[in-house]
Amino acid sequence: MKKLLPTVLLATIFIFGVNSAYAQEAGTEDRVLVIGGTTDEAGSLSINFAGDPGETLKGSTSVTNLSTETLKIKTEFTDFIVESEAGVPTPVEAGSSIWAMSLWISVPAEYQEFTIEPNETKEVPFTIDAPQDATPGGHYAMVLFTPTIVKEEVVGPLIEHKVGNLVKLTISGDIKENAEITELSAPYFSEYGPIPLTLRVLNSGNTHVKTSGMITIRNMFDKEVAKWEVKPANVFPTAVRAWDTEWAGKWRFGLYKAEANLVYGSSDTPITSEVYFWVFPWKAISVISGIIVLFIVWGKYLDSKENKKSKKLKSAKKKNEETSSPV
Repeated sequence: MKKLLPTVLLATIFIFGVNSAYAQEAGTEDRVLVIGGTTDEAGSLSINFAGDPGETLKGSTSVTNLSTETLKIKTEFTDFIVESEAGVPTPVEAGSSIWAMSLWISVPAEYQEFTIEPNETKEVPFTIDAPQDATPGGHYAMVLFTPTIVKEEVVGPLIEHKVGNLVKLTISGDIKENAEITELSAPYFSEYGPIPLTLRVLNSGNTHVKTSGMITIRNMFDKEVAKWEVKPANVFPTAVRAWDTEWAGKWRFGLYKAEANLVYGSSDTPITSEVYFWVFPWKAISVISGIIVLFIVWGKYLDSKENKKSKKLKSAKKKNEETSSPV
């Protein structure tokens, strides 16, 4: 059997309603397909659709074969949920989630499986048919591609997993954008830095919301001593998104306050949280204090010894003066 081609990295480009497209070629020689798409405000390679119940929406994807082999591409759509606090989607059975959308999407028969030649680009059209009873809020699916090599002596998929992109649709109606900070935490007491901080945001609404902002640390005098950007990210319905950072540096002293000031959703609704924590290098301070006490005790001992010596000298001098005085 001829050696299989290196691993394929595949993504999609969505053009519907978008003027500017993002595209890049894979960064190593192992990559044989172009990556294309649009980057949303939260940095995801995807596209947002908005529509009404019963509306039909059209879009397309672009696939470019950078390899030297003819590839057969299988196109399919699957639903997903987001359980990871890093925002990684997990494929689920079609129609098993209230946020499902894969059963609404279709491609023409000739694009369900198609052949693409080396250096060729093909646009794959797709249609979203939102049902009349579609619930308001977010609905999500992934468009997936499985490539195989078109050669008799090569059998099986070119890659062991399917790779694709996200499609996000917001159905009009009673849209609820609700997010809250469920955690802003730091160790209550630390001897030294760095100090880890964790931020978690829960989306209790019915559509995805972009969340971003800043975390600021202030000392006991209310002076700002550190600041970090909470990088924009989409938080999906019922999901929790987490951000982890740390306040670098070893030597800190006193009571500090961490403040999270975020905004989310289409209206940049503000949400805030704060946490207090202590940094107290008690071992180092104990050693320094012990040394200081030792010096104080030693100094008092020397003073006491000097005083006793001085008193003896004064007493001896007085006695000599008394014995040497004439009767």
